[in-house]
Amino acid sequence: MKLSKVVVCFLTLATTGCATTYEGRGLTDASKVSGNVTVKSGRMTYVDQLLSYDEACREGGPVSMKVIKLPKNGKIGFSTVRNQPVTLPRSAKFYHCNNKKLMHINAVYMSKPGFVGNDSVTIRNLGVGFTQDVTAHITVTK
Repeated sequence: MKLSKVVVCFLTLATTGCATTYEGRGLTDASKVSGNVTVKSGRMTYVDQLLSYDEACREGGPVSMKVIKLPKNGKIGFSTVRNQPVTLPRSAKFYHCNNKKLMHINAVYMSKPGFVGNDSVTIRNLGVGFTQDVTAHITVTK
């Protein structure tokens, strides 16, 4: 599989579902993304998700995540989930891949107990031929 045929999907998620979808080819180090997430204090929520697949909806090259800037008022964790269905909005170029079960890497945030206010975390998404920094601006409510 040639790199030019691989699609990388970045999702910045809110508790109600996918807030913004990022798809692209050959993303560069200059790529930066930010999104807003609202979460209840002490509850976990997805703040970023990364997967790689080609136009035929087959898994692409290896991908990984690492924290660039830790949240000040909470914790961030990562999990790799195999066979998780792709969920893209109808407007997405690769909507036809919906419900295909692929490997996802999920970043999950949880605030300190009782914390209410604003927080943020910056995560670097890495893959073959691309790097992208994602900053999640998190509003923590009661």
